[in-house]
Amino acid sequence: MKLGTQFPAAIHILLKISNFPDTRVTNEMLAKDTNLSAIEIRKLIRKLKAGNILDFKNGTGKLVLAKSPSEITLWDIFSVVEHESFDYLKEYLLNLPNYIENEKNVIIKNVDSTLQTIKQELEKKNLQNIKDELN
Repeated sequence: MKLGTQFPAAIHILLKISNFPDTRVTNEMLAKDTNLSAIEIRKLIRKLKAGNILDFKNGTGKLVLAKSPSEITLWDIFSVVEHESFDYLKEYLLNLPNYIENEKNVIIKNVDSTLQTIKQELEKKNLQNIKDELN
């Protein structure tokens, strides 16, 4: 998955689970909704579980939110599902040839600054805010 597809898909997954607590939300259902493969959905669910955003309800195998929607910021979601893309970008920049060192440093500084701005904005909103906007 490329940067940008995981974040909105993860929000959709969390909204679907939150909005339909009595329904067993399946990978196939989510894949159809998001135009992603079931494999990509499974990877996202694993990331959301590892980030303590999703969990499985004991005995049912149903996905549930690990916290209330008001406790899950958009930054929580973004940082869990998109961190690999930013890690890859930074690794790529750090491995550029030395003859473009000045360019590399300016790009890294701007990427870091942009990421900090994204973080500040996404920390202001949570999953409950998105649910409220949709209603």
